[in-house]
Amino acid sequence: MPTINDSITKSEKKSKRKHQDPEPKSEPAIETIKQDKRKKKKDELTNGSEVELTEKKKKKKNKKQNKNLRRTRMLLLLSVWTRLDKIWALESSGDFSIASVRKVIDDKSLPKVDSKTWWIKYVPIKVNVHAWKVKTDSLPTMFNVSRRGIHIDSIMFVICDKGAETSSHLFFSCCVARQTVRMITRW
Repeated sequence: MPTINDSITKSEKKSKRKHQDPEPKSEPAIETIKQDKRKKKKDELTNGSEVELTEKKKKKKNKKQNKNLRRTRMLLLLSVWTRLDKIWALESSGDFSIASVRKVIDDKSLPKVDSKTWWIKYVPIKVNVHAWKVKTDSLPTMFNVSRRGIHIDSIMFVICDKGAETSSHLFFSCCVARQTVRMITRW
């Protein structure tokens, strides 16, 4: 005969079965479709990266070939130079000097300046450079900036408002500049 304890255990077992999640039943067809999709996606990614890799390899190979070609040209030039390096064509004496190379580079790359610049050794470099910029009107004054095409509301000197802000006005013709020079000379 069943006892009360037996009936409780049977009812507990039934309630446990009700609360448990049923095991997922996946159909084999759905599972194979998912696998096919994953495989297809993986293949697409792999093929795309292979194309990129081959392009990268081609570029790398081309760079290497170009580099080798440049090296070969340089070696040819060096071999020609080693035969001709007994006489340096830039000097009348035929001797090589860094100064002659620098002179050629400066002549070809630097702009021509009409006036010669004399540097004073005992004055700090920044003062020499500043004086050179004032002399050549190379300071970024309002006038020079507007002359280069940058829109400025006014090119007048803000402190005195009596003339355009140029290097000559700032340092020589402005009344404020003159007073400053007088004070410095008295000092």
